[in-house]
Amino acid sequence: MKNEEGSILISTLLFVSVTAMLIGGISRVISTQVTQLNQIHYSYEARSMISMTETILTKEFEDSQKLKNGKIKFNKGEVKISKQSDRRCLLEVSLADIKYTLTEEYVLDKRE
Repeated sequence: MKNEEGSILISTLLFVSVTAMLIGGISRVISTQVTQLNQIHYSYEARSMISMTETILTKEFEDSQKLKNGKIKFNKGEVKISKQSDRRCLLEVSLADIKYTLTEEYVLDKRE
């Protein structure tokens, strides 16, 4: 009986160590998943702003037959429009309160 008195302490310490490692691993996985979900959310917002800007630019081009430099402000950020040529411009999205930017080139279709 004397030889078994310390075995409960060792078993308890081993159990606590394994449980702590398991909880640490699970929290790391959850943290990574939340970060990835936020990035997907930011990307969706930025791409939505680009899509709306492309629609606005297409309508403006149909009316005036030219593109201009400028900015379009949205609730969640803004899109900077940089004219590259007569039918090509660079769209740069910056989300408000977040360090997230997305740049995309937009080329108008040649419609006759």
